Amino acid sequence: MGEYADMIINGETCQYCMAEYPPEPTGIPWTCAGCNQDMNPKATAVKVKCNQCGKRVKEVGLAQHVHDVHGGE
Repeated sequence: MGEYADMIINGETCQYCMAEYPPEPTGIPWTCAGCNQDMNPKATAVKVKCNQCGKRVKEVGLAQHVHDVHGGE
């Protein structure tokens, strides 16, 4: 594959705009906040409670929170 395709697959750049980079590569395709809000503006405002720590996080970022903070899926 090409270099950009590999970067997208490895979560090293936004899969849509390819202009934003996550703080740490995610290992899975990643979407930056700008593209995420453009595609789904209502979901970015909804907050849910994490079942493990009780912290309220945006619904679209819950899986990423669990992965980053709790080391799980």
